[in-house]
Amino acid sequence: RKNVSFEKRIDFPTMVGEISAISLEEDLKFINESSIEGNLILSGKYKLTEASRLEEDFNYKLPIEISLTEKLDISTSKVEISNFTYKMMDRVRTNSKAFVCMSDEEYIQYKDCREKYPYYQEKLPNEIRLLCMDVAVIESSKNDNTAFFIIRLIPDSGRYTIIVPYADSMHGLNSIAQTKRMKQLFYEFECDYMILDTQGVGISIFDYATTETYDENRGVTYPAWTVVNPEDIKMVNRTVDRNAVPVIYSVKTPIQLKSAMFSNMRDLITDGRVNLLVDSQEGLDYLMKNYQYYKIEDEDLKKRLMNPYVQTNRLVDEAISLEQVVTQGYINLKEKAGNRKDRVMSLAYGLWYAKLLEDQYINKQETNSLLDWTFFG
Repeated sequence: RKNVSFEKRIDFPTMVGEISAISLEEDLKFINESSIEGNLILSGKYKLTEASRLEEDFNYKLPIEISLTEKLDISTSKVEISNFTYKMMDRVRTNSKAFVCMSDEEYIQYKDCREKYPYYQEKLPNEIRLLCMDVAVIESSKNDNTAFFIIRLIPDSGRYTIIVPYADSMHGLNSIAQTKRMKQLFYEFECDYMILDTQGVGISIFDYATTETYDENRGVTYPAWTVVNPEDIKMVNRTVDRNAVPVIYSVKTPIQLKSAMFSNMRDLITDGRVNLLVDSQEGLDYLMKNYQYYKIEDEDLKKRLMNPYVQTNRLVDEAISLEQVVTQGYINLKEKAGNRKDRVMSLAYGLWYAKLLEDQYINKQETNSLLDWTFFG
């Protein structure tokens, strides 16, 4: 596998406030054993200003010639466009300190004094925590896992610093068990919003979540949940408990929105705005230095300490193995045979809602600044 970088300046006929849709196609082909020629075709829609409702189309054909330093066997070689590369993902693996989930016994011991838990990470003032989940309920090596991520949004210089300190997965558990685990993680890590794909098998998780959930292992009854986006009337009407707490951001993924989610995730990673956990070896070094990992005798605790780093490794492996396809002019990411993309989808959902929250945060600051100017002016 050989990665080839390509940069090209594009001049739009007008100012660009926001790219609202974008797709990249190619008609590249091998000319000989060491040369590739063809075009990259960049198309989409843009707004002149972020506040504008009017969109303009754009379509650019970018000629490209690639000379390779080595000869390849054309019969076994092909050209692909990769959304994520190892180098891109590795550059944002900067966070050493993972969240550590509690065992049931630890939860009972520390639930009224969680700050005394040795691995507790304090929630900062105005910090927002998101739990995101991509759901699978069929047990098969060929089916996706249910994947969890926790995202911390910490206000910093008018935007959010985005940290992803926790990752986990489940395989083959039923909807009731997954709903209970979802609520365990939500309350244990003091989350504010639950990002859930409510299409397909995710709808069963939503239905169970809209009633109270009793956790017999922890002796806790978790409240019923409903959506924070009331425009999703279908989900509002499916809510069983009329006193349910608005927690769930209900994700629907038509092709246009899924394309925007993938583009948003790629942009945040490319811009270095996401802080993923370091790889498992660096994570082990951190645990050795700070918690004397090899002296810990509890094997379950050792597994819980290492698991977020291992899961992040798997996220990176998934991301760089995805193939980009264009459907109806929109980007989609397709897993190769035998691979999965559950972790990528889960994180993409969470980062999309993080974008929506950040947009609200920025708009609120701008409104407050305008009010201050008006008052004092």
